Amino acid sequence: MHTPGAKLSATGLKWIAYACMLLDHFAYAFLYYRSPACIALRTAGKMALPIFCFLLAEGYCHTKSVRRYLMRLLMFAMISQPFYSSFCG
Repeated sequence: MHTPGAKLSATGLKWIAYACMLLDHFAYAFLYYRSPACIALRTAGKMALPIFCFLLAEGYCHTKSVRRYLMRLLMFAMISQPFYSSFCG
């Protein structure tokens, strides 16, 4: 049942983006790239980027220390880069 005035939290948006990204990565890794299922899942997966960019901008606007926020982003990038390179390379 829909509650009037109900809002989607940042955590809810993150879970939606994670699910979209998972669909995209699954299709990339396991499906034939021209199949209708792959195209549909990859299209749905493209919604992850705008959601994550929105959350990134929201985090920047609401942080007390921009330097600490950027350092956390840099640390995450350094941790995730080897996994990305091994998946795509």
